[in-house]
Amino acid sequence: IQVGGSDKGVVNEGPRSAAQPYAIVDDEGGVGSNELITDFNFPDADIIDIAKALGKLTGKSFILDKDVKGKITIISNSPITVKEAWRAFLTALDMTNFALIPSGKFIRIARQRDARDKQLRTYTGSKSPDSDALITRLFRLKYLSADEVARNFRSFMPANSRIIPYEQTNTVIVTDTGSNIAKLSKLLDILDVEGYDAGIEVIPVKYASAAEFAKLVDTLIPGSAAASASGPRFPGSGGSRFTARKTKEGGLINTVIADERTNNLIVHANSRGADQVRELVKKLDKPLPPQIGGGKVHVIYLQFASAEELSNTLTGLSAGGGGAARPAGGAAGGGGTGVNPVQASLFEGSIKVGADKSTNSLVVTATPNDFATVQRVVNRLDIPRDQVYAEVIIMEMSLSKAFNMSANIMSPNNGLGTVVNGDLASFIASPI
Repeated sequence: IQVGGSDKGVVNEGPRSAAQPYAIVDDEGGVGSNELITDFNFPDADIIDIAKALGKLTGKSFILDKDVKGKITIISNSPITVKEAWRAFLTALDMTNFALIPSGKFIRIARQRDARDKQLRTYTGSKSPDSDALITRLFRLKYLSADEVARNFRSFMPANSRIIPYEQTNTVIVTDTGSNIAKLSKLLDILDVEGYDAGIEVIPVKYASAAEFAKLVDTLIPGSAAASASGPRFPGSGGSRFTARKTKEGGLINTVIADERTNNLIVHANSRGADQVRELVKKLDKPLPPQIGGGKVHVIYLQFASAEELSNTLTGLSAGGGGAARPAGGAAGGGGTGVNPVQASLFEGSIKVGADKSTNSLVVTATPNDFATVQRVVNRLDIPRDQVYAEVIIMEMSLSKAFNMSANIMSPNNGLGTVVNGDLASFIASPI
């Protein structure tokens, strides 16, 4: 190794001082001297020989495990700095599955599988060396799950590396070469963004139907297909599947489910996506004037149930659970636990149900919200009835006891014959 010199293109920094007789370079190759090495060629050289040469140049001392053996080849066709030479040495060690372990004033060279459990340099900030030195770095995630990152990233990491999730602080601990960790850092910069911070939002619908709003959201909010569009169908979403999407405003909407019991929309989205759904509901959830269908009189046509019987059922239901407006804050009519608990109000106001026998339909007078409740009850009651078809065949038989005997007799002389119906004995006694 020749440091400095008078060759063309080589920086000659002159002799070093007695206070600093060696070229400076850190163990991970992140910082090092810019002094040039004019000849750094080791064809088929032993690892120990290269370590000795770099030790004389940098003043570093090494401790080698007994299994540190092997030959490597380093060829440089142009001058390189001391820092670059040290990084080439780290790459050569990584190719042979060896690593450097800082140990006081010495550097231990050992197998990577053993080195990952030792006192490697640990980095917690946003920067770490991008050389092939074995290091440990902590990634504190903002939006992604540490367990999910560890599970997905483990598939393309080397066998001697290690990635461990720590759920309490949503942190991932990675032990690998600096170059591989730099690649993971770039991937996390792209993936760990706010667009994936999805949560569950409940948006109430006051005047319209939540089920209809779920369809409108799927139709009216544009966006590109998100990765979760092919995911499983959420329970309670009915037969249709919401198409997950990313909007141009930065929103991510995974699914929208209508809860018919409370007439609410359950939205799984990030904050921007939930705001877009909430804004759409605010614009469209308006009471309709009576002249265009916003009145209180509604007609429900039945298919299987009897209108008169169902009218009596609904009338009894409304008499027991409605009649008074629902108080604000839910102080009254919300149920109780005493001896005579207060019955929860089923309807916002009073409702009336009449039956039209000729068309087998119900005429309901109620507010839109109360009518939605009545409609859900009718849908569950207006179902095909169980029927039994029986076919019976009755056969009548009679039994009597009798004994009849008869004979046909013909005379061989004259060919005359007769049919005897009486007693055979009397015939024989008086033949023809």
